[in-house]
Amino acid sequence: MKKIKSAFIKGLFVIIPLMFIIFILQGTIGILKDLLEPFSKLLPVNSLFGIGGPDFVVFLILIAFTTLVGFIQGERNRSGIIRKVESFIPGYSIVKKFLGEDSDSVNGNTKSCLATIDDAWLFAFILEEGKSGMLTVFVPSSPTPTSGNIYFMTEQQVKRLDIPPREIFKCITQLGIGADKMLEGKVKW
Repeated sequence: MKKIKSAFIKGLFVIIPLMFIIFILQGTIGILKDLLEPFSKLLPVNSLFGIGGPDFVVFLILIAFTTLVGFIQGERNRSGIIRKVESFIPGYSIVKKFLGEDSDSVNGNTKSCLATIDDAWLFAFILEEGKSGMLTVFVPSSPTPTSGNIYFMTEQQVKRLDIPPREIFKCITQLGIGADKMLEGKVKW
């Protein structure tokens, strides 16, 4: 069952960006076709290779634009544009960061923890550890852990967990059901 779930999540990481790209392309093609419609009478042929003149011009413009973006992207920063596109999809990058990690590993950049806020312990994720000892901690809300708050905490304000972020994320989406069993023997109160 874990393999099926893992395959499904990995499939989502491919499908969601593709759907977003298709959505953007459909809008772009529609806008370009509307802009080029008045100029379609100036084209020497009504169709080329069975494609209408304006559609063919839109296709050429998209190919040229894609090539231009490829040149700009070049060797400088291969994944920069992809990261920018992903950042426009609300919550996508945080879900990818937490769920994309190997489910058996807690050695990724994101570390699971419990953070104390107002005398309560909350599931949280350590995002960064500063040289001064300051921890950047994300405390997600439940049941939608893609939103939450960022806190700057000390080591005394957190209890590190040897639990993969994916498991914590799942528990949060289930309103904490199963937390007792998951934390059993892993936290010293």
